[in-house]
Amino acid sequence: MHPVEAVAPRRAALLIHALPDAARSQVLAQLSDEQRAAVQALLAELRAMGIPQDRDWLSLAEQGRGGAGALFRQVDALAVADVSRALGGQPLATMAAVLGLREWTWRESVLAALAVDQRIRLNALLKEGVVLKDAMAQALLKHLLAQVGRSGLPAQDSPGERPRRPARAGSWLSRFFR
Repeated sequence: MHPVEAVAPRRAALLIHALPDAARSQVLAQLSDEQRAAVQALLAELRAMGIPQDRDWLSLAEQGRGGAGALFRQVDALAVADVSRALGGQPLATMAAVLGLREWTWRESVLAALAVDQRIRLNALLKEGVVLKDAMAQALLKHLLAQVGRSGLPAQDSPGERPRRPARAGSWLSRFFR
């Protein structure tokens, strides 16, 4: 059995996507025409989604395999303020990807905290539906958890808690949706 046939085509595409250009071409050349066409279509999908062609992203995706239920429960248990802060300043497509994964307990509160024009545009994106494959969704949620965990301070859900330091400059999730 050919090595690519031993794994799911999407996983193979993720692995091939992370290879340097020369190595990627070499691997693709070894596939049958049918396999190559299938993998190239998946690679085009990854490029269209803006998935970086590096091993760092692949590591995130690999960590996302398995244990999805626990990951979703952990994200669902986040404080509204933490999620709002982590998603604040992100592109609407990124916010829609996270919010559209499921009916989070904090979803409506996060939406309510947005400016009206942002909320309208985001709701339109949510109605269109942002579909992510499991590995991508899990990598995105792990990144969200990491971002929330970086602050090291409790959420400001109640008065009297110490103020948060400002979010790090730049959009930490935008690399998923370039």
